[in-house]
Amino acid sequence: MGSRAIQVVILVGLGLVAGWLLHRGNRAAAPVVETSAPAPPPPDISPEPPPPAPAEPPAVRYNLPSVAPPAAVPDPQAPSGEPRPAESPKRFVPKDWLLRGATPEGYEIASDRMVIFSGNASVSLGSLNEAQANRNSATVLQTALAAPYLGKRVELSAYLRAEGTRGYNTGFWFRAIDPANVVIAYDSSDLAAVQYADEWHQHRLVMDIPWNASEIAYGFSIAGPGKLWVDDVHVSVVDKAIPTTSRNQHVRNIGTIVQQESPDGPRARPSNLDFEEIVEERGKPRPPAPDSIKGRRF
Repeated sequence: MGSRAIQVVILVGLGLVAGWLLHRGNRAAAPVVETSAPAPPPPDISPEPPPPAPAEPPAVRYNLPSVAPPAAVPDPQAPSGEPRPAESPKRFVPKDWLLRGATPEGYEIASDRMVIFSGNASVSLGSLNEAQANRNSATVLQTALAAPYLGKRVELSAYLRAEGTRGYNTGFWFRAIDPANVVIAYDSSDLAAVQYADEWHQHRLVMDIPWNASEIAYGFSIAGPGKLWVDDVHVSVVDKAIPTTSRNQHVRNIGTIVQQESPDGPRARPSNLDFEEIVEERGKPRPPAPDSIKGRRF
């Protein structure tokens, strides 16, 4: 019995030793597995979404009281405080041209953009009161220094058109005066009423400018009713081979004393001959300065 127990003890001990040896061999033979940390995910490079649009502020409404239109302003000079009449529309006239004549108040000068020969504008001269026009006359003119033309032959030309005028009372004229305001050269041309009705025709005057001239003046006139348009005026020196257009009946104007037409004196040279430059008419045109000559007005 005792020997058998010893055998059991020995067998158990051998089993433990064998198990320990087997366990040790398995640990030595097992491969070493290295573990690494997982790779980080790629960065997010997608564009950022735009910021949301700011919300529109709520509409604000104001409850304003209704206002009546302004009442007409009474004119203190009108009888019984009557309202002043509405302002007249603006009127435009050609720059550097003057309205003169015996009764300029009976006529109207204006820049016309409807009836034109060329360009964008012409000038018109028309009677205001047909019933009284028989006793009226007016002229539109420009004055310039004669110095550039002394001793030369000068041609004045323009395109004219008439309506409702009397041809012999509608004129296109050219003159030269000396320092004493005496006419020393003069020429003119009358329009035939039938020939020039509703049509543009060129008129030309050729005249020698005396050496003692101080100014030249040129323009167009109406005596009586009707309306006259003028466009494309030219003042140019021509060859002496071109004959003059003056006639014997104009000799009666030589020696006539005339008043100074422009309050600012003559221009250095002719200007705005195509009537394209316009200015707003503000009030009545300034009359020439009073003088003691009381001479004739063309």
